[in-house]
Amino acid sequence: MSKKPVVLSEDLKSAVNHVNNDVVYDLPRNASYLEIAETCIDAGRLETWGHKEADEELKRLVEEHGYMPVLRAVAKIVCKA
Repeated sequence: MSKKPVVLSEDLKSAVNHVNNDVVYDLPRNASYLEIAETCIDAGRLETWGHKEADEELKRLVEEHGYMPVLRAVAKIVCKA
């Protein structure tokens, strides 16, 4: 696994925000940012919402950095939404 910081492209950030805006209302009010982030990126939701390239980038980042570092990076995006 890479020790470099996880850098998300603007396209991936935008895709995460799009999915977040659609799924956040289905989550419990007390859901953590990690839980919200996981809901956004899990089960191919990025591709399902029409963001195939972002989903491919996500998979590459997970291969390079591991799941948890990528999830934490995505959580930083959803906490700003």
